[in-house]
Amino acid sequence: MPKPFSNNPHKDADRREIWNILMTEDFEGYCSGDFSKCKTRFDEDFCGYNGNQSLNPKDWKVDFPTLEPYEKIWVHSAKNDVPKNQPKEGTLIEFFDRSVRLDQILIGGDRAAAHKTFFGSTPLKNGGEYKIAWQTMYFLRKRKDGWKITGFVGFLPYDGK
Repeated sequence: MPKPFSNNPHKDADRREIWNILMTEDFEGYCSGDFSKCKTRFDEDFCGYNGNQSLNPKDWKVDFPTLEPYEKIWVHSAKNDVPKNQPKEGTLIEFFDRSVRLDQILIGGDRAAAHKTFFGSTPLKNGGEYKIAWQTMYFLRKRKDGWKITGFVGFLPYDGK
């Protein structure tokens, strides 16, 4: 899988692990509809915020106070959206490889923040078009067994710039 990362994720083990969690494992889990491929990467103290396509924090909601509601919407989305959004050419993972970027991983001690952007479109086998345009800021913590996602602010607007 190509790694479109402007600050080479292979320069250190921590960034390489975070890259694999947020890109490779996420894509593979989502495209197969198998959350178990990603679940062990979430911290027990996880909390996710839905940005509701707004950059104004007043519009954000704590829709995922624990992993359970996030897992439920993730699985629902994968099972419903993946089958109907198959690219006319190539695979959905190849589309994500071209359209999703993880350009920034900031690490301070045992904490990290990573900025992931989703922006692109592709013609579909069913004649439609699949478009993605949002961004997510992930927060992680290094535990004894590796980096874990402690939370995110996701579903924020992104215009490709």
